[in-house]
Amino acid sequence: METQGLLDKLDEETRDNIAQALWMKKFNPEKISDELTKRLGSEKNSNESFGNRMQYLLGEKLRNPDSYTPNYKTVYETLINHSSSLSPHQAYAMTFFLGMDSSNGYKAIPRKADFTIPQDDAPQLDYQLGWHFIVGSCIGSNRKEYGVQFMFWQYSLLPPDITKHFGLSDLENQIIELHLAVSEAGGKHYRSKPIIVAGTTGLIDFSDKPFNYTMGKNIIRSLNEDSTFPMQIKGWGLDLDPDSPSEIEVDITLTQTKDYLLQGKNGCDPCCGVGTLYYSVPNLRVDPENSTLRINNEKVSLKSGKFWYDHQWCNGMLPGGNPRVKVLRVANNMNKKPAGGWDWFMAQFKGDRELTMASIHSNEMTQFYEQTGPNSPGTMEVEAKGKYVDEKNNSKNIKGRLKITEWIKREKSQDPDLYPITNTWYPQKWEFSFGEDVP
Repeated sequence: METQGLLDKLDEETRDNIAQALWMKKFNPEKISDELTKRLGSEKNSNESFGNRMQYLLGEKLRNPDSYTPNYKTVYETLINHSSSLSPHQAYAMTFFLGMDSSNGYKAIPRKADFTIPQDDAPQLDYQLGWHFIVGSCIGSNRKEYGVQFMFWQYSLLPPDITKHFGLSDLENQIIELHLAVSEAGGKHYRSKPIIVAGTTGLIDFSDKPFNYTMGKNIIRSLNEDSTFPMQIKGWGLDLDPDSPSEIEVDITLTQTKDYLLQGKNGCDPCCGVGTLYYSVPNLRVDPENSTLRINNEKVSLKSGKFWYDHQWCNGMLPGGNPRVKVLRVANNMNKKPAGGWDWFMAQFKGDRELTMASIHSNEMTQFYEQTGPNSPGTMEVEAKGKYVDEKNNSKNIKGRLKITEWIKREKSQDPDLYPITNTWYPQKWEFSFGEDVP
């Protein structure tokens, strides 16, 4: 009775996220341990505490505004008035209403990257945002080709000093999203409903030697005590397509064949307090003895495949933020706030060659993105840049052109109440062209 009382405090969406993080289709208190139940029902994990912490964060921004920055007083006071009780998802979503002072208080991006591998593969909990992203294609024993995406997307809800003020650990301060998708070549694309879990639930954990990063029963872990690879990823989720709901699961082991690839300017771009630290490992190979995926009742052994690993952490990217240097804030304030987001691609070719490209969204691209009219936005052509890696692991910076020639309108949603149908046009086909830098 006492156990049920603790869990009754959780709102329906939070219970649903917890259930799916534990690989349950429906929330079942009988399958949750007493220790975890206490964490879930603790005061730290209550909606009132999430509301109180976000109100304090907003109050601190009102009391200590950034100089040379727009005034957000009306926005922050409005948010405070609607924040007495917030679910973890609502508190996380609120961060995207913050202004350019959103990044104030987090650990600053250094002037240059100075990675220590494998230690830096750990989640960087004192920065604002980070992710561990694994994507690739593989061939099953049924001779079908599959695409797989797996990602832990990590957001530090409060800056470190405020985290300490409330007596939270760095892990308790995290919000983690699980993104999982499986595609059949020439067939259906299955994408699980995003699972959002707060560190105060006790469902998020990390340890090293060996690397072991968990979100409920979803795992990124090393099979070697002293290195990140071989790496095992395990994930489960529900595609709630109203026409054909499905269950997907992956359990894939990846071995390393190439060195770490430093992205941007030797792993950092830009390096001015705000910006990103970023590296990749291309050409990871599927271990055929220890790799499977499942779509509903069909479980498939994987015989081969190539994957790509990205680890990136940043400050002031989503939402956009201010550098601590005043003159840079002045420069920021003189320009129109840039559009958010980017297009990112990787390709892994025969002959052990790889290419990664990105195009940061600019204000000039707003005529194409976020469009909801009856007609598609038309052809968009922009500059893209990235890295090319040859068969001997030599890498070089490259530039090219990205052209989007087809668009698709979002007219469905797995959960219209939580994720309303936007009727927005999204890219459907990308074309690239390069100079002589790429064979």
